[in-house]
Amino acid sequence: RNNEERSIVLVENGKYKGFGYCDLSTLNGQSELVKDCIKSYSDNRDTHQIIKGHLKRKKVEKIIVL
Repeated sequence: RNNEERSIVLVENGKYKGFGYCDLSTLNGQSELVKDCIKSYSDNRDTHQIIKGHLKRKKVEKIIVL
């Protein structure tokens, strides 16, 4: 990982789709490229709890609505 890279979690229609890492320079302001950085994982109750807990405790840099 490097300083230009950000972690990304994808949630669509309330369902966890996966996560990944993306270099900010790769995006070049094109938020639709975010999905190309995502590795798919299954949605379950545990992932929802992890995401909710993270949002409550951690600073979120940005939420992108596509």
